[in-house]
Amino acid sequence: MSNSGLVGIIHWNYDPETPRGPEMNIRPRPEQCRQWAEQAGFKITGDGIIDLPPYHYGMALKKNIAPGIKSEISE
Repeated sequence: MSNSGLVGIIHWNYDPETPRGPEMNIRPRPEQCRQWAEQAGFKITGDGIIDLPPYHYGMALKKNIAPGIKSEISE
């Protein structure tokens, strides 16, 4: 992935009223996805968490690399 590349996450809403999708005990909340992405070295873009009706949410992320640091992810 290049330093200017983006990653997208799309997941089911954390809402028991959603008529389909995985069981609630395995659905992450948007904040959990954000935290996992940040722990993996990504930063959410300015768009934040995006509502994708009727049953999903998403977010766009980019690599969080300090200036002058070479990425360990191959380009």
